[in-house]
Amino acid sequence: MDETKQVVFIGAGSAGIGPLVYAKGAGRLPGYLKRPIAIIEKSSQFGSGSFGDYLINTNSKSELFLECLQGSRAEHFPRAIGSAAFRILSGQRHLPGAMRTVGELLEEIGKDVADTIYRSGTSSIMTRTAATKITTNIDGTFSVDIASESGASRIHAHNLVLATGGSALRMPHALKRLVSICSRRARSDLLMLHSGDLLGAHGYKMAIEELKKRRGCRALIIGGGDSAFSAAWLLLQSTELEFGERGLTVAYRSTPKVCFDSAERALECGYSEFAKDDICPQTGIVFRIGGLRHDAKELYLNITAGREPRVCLKQLDDGLAALAAEDLSDVGVVIFATGYLPTEVPIFDDSARPIPLLGTFTGKYVDGQGRVIRANGEVFKHMYAIGLCSGYLPMEGGFGGESSFDGLANSVALCQTSVGKMIFDQLEQE
Repeated sequence: MDETKQVVFIGAGSAGIGPLVYAKGAGRLPGYLKRPIAIIEKSSQFGSGSFGDYLINTNSKSELFLECLQGSRAEHFPRAIGSAAFRILSGQRHLPGAMRTVGELLEEIGKDVADTIYRSGTSSIMTRTAATKITTNIDGTFSVDIASESGASRIHAHNLVLATGGSALRMPHALKRLVSICSRRARSDLLMLHSGDLLGAHGYKMAIEELKKRRGCRALIIGGGDSAFSAAWLLLQSTELEFGERGLTVAYRSTPKVCFDSAERALECGYSEFAKDDICPQTGIVFRIGGLRHDAKELYLNITAGREPRVCLKQLDDGLAALAAEDLSDVGVVIFATGYLPTEVPIFDDSARPIPLLGTFTGKYVDGQGRVIRANGEVFKHMYAIGLCSGYLPMEGGFGGESSFDGLANSVALCQTSVGKMIFDQLEQE
């Protein structure tokens, strides 16, 4: 293979195909596909990513996952509209949905998009194919080296959209003290998992089996975000475990943030850990992007109100130095809810010199228009990134949120609507 495409999408998860979902719903995709595109995805899935792997509920209302299917857009998604997942989520619009159900809906949306791509006769979807290297050519195009079961090849593109996601940050340097403490204990059978593993069926089973071995065995979760409290929530739901008082510890550095519909509502609930910069100026929502929601939020508020004695919160002002050996004496499972590292595809210039990206050093890979930024601050022409670990800040794109937010925004709804539209509009103009 040595062909040239108008656009190559690297990554076909829910974020990666977001611009195509927007375009299909707007009736603009068939016309755009007169110019050939290619989509490269290392897994066998198209459109759903890892959503269906998780055992928890979403941290968003079900209606947000239906947004790309509303109104006149519905006619362009017959598979999704006719699916059982659509009916289930439509019946609980204002409630969080099971991630497995959302995953099923995203899979059907992906099939609708794929149908249009296949019918175009010009474009291709390559699953079980990995992008291993990107080269910027002197004429402004890109060459993408790819590897699949059939071997290595190269594809050329006028534009790139990167949606490579992230991999679990399993052992940050700051957590080495924990490993050191645990290695000096009499017991050496401590199970360590990343929250992403625990929230899936296999990792969850491993954790349950380990905690069932000994009565009184405790679990420790490192982190204070959605993943941490979702992990705690999932363990507490188990009918196979009986956590005693303080049987589960959630340890974090920064005080958890909680989302509320308004500052007034937050204060009514006894929550005052926010400032003006934590309120979305467009909606008045407190911690609209970075706050705990639904199951994680309810659990955290129950803990702080003393209604959930099974969970102990511990502030790690000095990192893990605040964790003494006795804190870990009967801990059998440690869950690292420590975030994700971006999955980068190495980029080189036409002289084979590596091109560093700003995000490699700061976590911010894109500007407000979703364009990739070089390490020297220059915007990469014709290269975009979207989804988890892109470092995209909704405020910069005019989509709202709290100005204090500096984490990872990972909204499927934004990728399929506003942000997806923003990137597709730019692709269509090039």
